[in-house]
Amino acid sequence: MKAKLKVIKNWEFEEFELTGTSFKYSPTGCKGMVARSEDEIVFWTYHLVQKCSGVLWVKGEVSRWIPSPEPKEQQDVWEDPVLLSCDRGILLVCPASKSLWWMPQMDGEWIPIPMDNWCAQGIPKPVAVTGSQGVFPIVCRVDNSADATNSFTSLTVDFETMTAHWAESGSCVYSKAGTRQTHLAAVERAGGNFARQTFTTTIL
Repeated sequence: MKAKLKVIKNWEFEEFELTGTSFKYSPTGCKGMVARSEDEIVFWTYHLVQKCSGVLWVKGEVSRWIPSPEPKEQQDVWEDPVLLSCDRGILLVCPASKSLWWMPQMDGEWIPIPMDNWCAQGIPKPVAVTGSQGVFPIVCRVDNSADATNSFTSLTVDFETMTAHWAESGSCVYSKAGTRQTHLAAVERAGGNFARQTFTTTIL
């Protein structure tokens, strides 16, 4: 098949079917997908027959489904892996096991990359991103509640030494100045602990 991003909804595969109808250009109905070029895209998806999650890597007329390095029958929606992309291949951040995996090319295998610390702002969310020079911006959430605080932090990966490091802190993003003031006041009352502050809101 020839991959063209404008007609993703019409793609057909022999082994499985893309599902979901959230909007025309996202047949999987989720945020876990990265376009790497005009005819190359990677999805985080679930295989109904094999009963595990993994990535579908499509490049031109070639496609490959690759099981997650840590397959599970049921994924915790709060701890779904985060798909990352760069000129060195793709990566998966697995919040459930606090691990990082790298696949250099489409026909490769998962390679573990040790991390010397963990995300300071809670749980990395499955919003796929493309990094630059080994630095990846990550959306996080301080706890599992639907209205918990969102923040941004970054993960730096050194492919030469095969190590990774999270930024020591994150930055909240607010849509209104009043929301920011109210939230920071709550954090101050909690002694600077974002997870224990009493004011919760979705910050976009």
